[in-house]
Amino acid sequence: MNIIQIQTSIDTFRELREENSYYVDKTEMIYEYLNKKFEKAVLFARPRRFGKTLTMTMFRDFLDIRQDSKGIFEGLKIMSHSETVEKYMNQYPVLFLSLKEVFGTDFNAIFRNFQIITSKLCEQHIYLRDSNNVSNVSRTFFEKLLQQEAETENTVQALDLLSQMLRIYYNKPVFIIIDEYDVPMAKALNTPAYDQTRDMIEHMLSYVCKTNENVKSVILSGCFYTVKNSTYTGVNNIIPYTVLNPNYASYIGFTDDDVKKLLADVSLEDRYDTVSEWYDGYIFGREKMYCPWDVLRYVSSVLDGSYSVEMGPESYWVNTSETSLELIHGFLGKATSASSTSSVSSAATGRTTKCAKAENAGETEGTGKTRIGGSITESFEQLLAGKTIDCKINETLTYHNIHSNGDNIWSALLETGYLTKAVKGRMPLMPLRIPNKSITDVFRQEVWDFFSDKVDNVFVRNLSNALWAGKIETAEETLNLILESTLSFYHAYQEYSYHLILDGLFTGLGYRVESERESGYGRSDLMIKDPARSRALILELKHTENENEMDKWLQEAVGQIVKMKYESKLRYEGYETIIRYGMVFRGKKAIIERLSLAS
Repeated sequence: MNIIQIQTSIDTFRELREENSYYVDKTEMIYEYLNKKFEKAVLFARPRRFGKTLTMTMFRDFLDIRQDSKGIFEGLKIMSHSETVEKYMNQYPVLFLSLKEVFGTDFNAIFRNFQIITSKLCEQHIYLRDSNNVSNVSRTFFEKLLQQEAETENTVQALDLLSQMLRIYYNKPVFIIIDEYDVPMAKALNTPAYDQTRDMIEHMLSYVCKTNENVKSVILSGCFYTVKNSTYTGVNNIIPYTVLNPNYASYIGFTDDDVKKLLADVSLEDRYDTVSEWYDGYIFGREKMYCPWDVLRYVSSVLDGSYSVEMGPESYWVNTSETSLELIHGFLGKATSASSTSSVSSAATGRTTKCAKAENAGETEGTGKTRIGGSITESFEQLLAGKTIDCKINETLTYHNIHSNGDNIWSALLETGYLTKAVKGRMPLMPLRIPNKSITDVFRQEVWDFFSDKVDNVFVRNLSNALWAGKIETAEETLNLILESTLSFYHAYQEYSYHLILDGLFTGLGYRVESERESGYGRSDLMIKDPARSRALILELKHTENENEMDKWLQEAVGQIVKMKYESKLRYEGYETIIRYGMVFRGKKAIIERLSLAS
């Protein structure tokens, strides 16, 4: 019996195969690109941890003339295409460059790291320096790059020089593969080094993406197609395959069939519903997709015994990209950066605007800065309520324009994996949603971070303790204090606004929060779970604009809990103590009623 080896720390193709680690076969992508959709310059844009590096190294190991790769591709789909194997496998010189480590505190540090990786690339091809066909000028240029002594202008031409030298040496054009090409720009965002960094990367690409007889193809991976509107015309011919494009959609990430096979291979078929609920939900092109990192980490934790039933599934992916995570920090009134060109208004001052018309929020008078508060906040509330928002997606979004208007923020969150489209086709106004429970937890934590800045944690714990203890007067008084200190008189709050607040507060306290969970004969608004103590809260929320109708809606809320038997699922899961509350909100006021045990 073969033992399944799942290793999430390996992200390069050769190492994964040589270590006999579990691999989901995506090699058909090689055939499709080389034979059906070949382009001079392409970008495969996907969120972090979806397998871009594995894909780029797969191409490298298949093409590289200095390798013998038959062993590591043995048994994989690409080997059934004999003509492609004969024509391309280990038949072309390859320059492989990863830019994921090119960052720093200022441009000098960034350029220094760029020099280092360029020098290492030259070292990999040191044999070129001694070739009889190399001119003295090229040899001198090469030596300066190798010794990290070349100026900025010359260093950005390194790929052009090396491709020329490789073409002469092998008498074949070169494949240039650049992994995470946009990381330097992402890392430099909101710093004085951004413009110089962007200029450096685009200048480098312009030498090899434009007409260049030494280059067979340039294959890029990244999150954004952020160079389309560059002043360097040589980068405008890059063909982008983003999350909206149906081409290659199933090759980077796990499909539903991939996940089912993986779970079957490790005898965890009974975990499919959990994996789907937590890590599925993405739609790339027309394909239903999962985040591989989350799925593999989850399966690995179950297999090695580290999985905690009490804690439940985790959001493994969310902290793997610091830059992507920063994108969500502007939603509830937190400025993304002191040096940002946009001014993000708080939920306490913003007025609402539809997401698709977020630009109507306009520039605040006399400041020259864009205000994106109200519409962003309301859309955020809708997303956490399980609803969709309609936005005009910008597929050529540059990093420095992310926060210029609401649509750009949603576009950025779509490209980086925090949102997904809700339909398989393409529409002028694209409906977006949160893909799964893993990402929902990220947004819940952001809500908590916002309110923890505005509300003393003592009040939040007092509210929690009062609800667990059944002290309605204390809970009601504390909840009203929290609302008074956080909500704005000018904001048009809906039921899901209060839903969002309570969701975030209990998430921040460490409880397991389930929103709109199907139970009994309907879906309860909020279930707050405390597995360690085998207890849970059921909260049914209502909202009214008429203060005189608050009591009527309170009876509606408690009656709904009884009628729909929301506690059924919790009892089935073994929770011994279940406390049920109806809550009604109007503006900054809330009233609460607890259901009796006999109800």
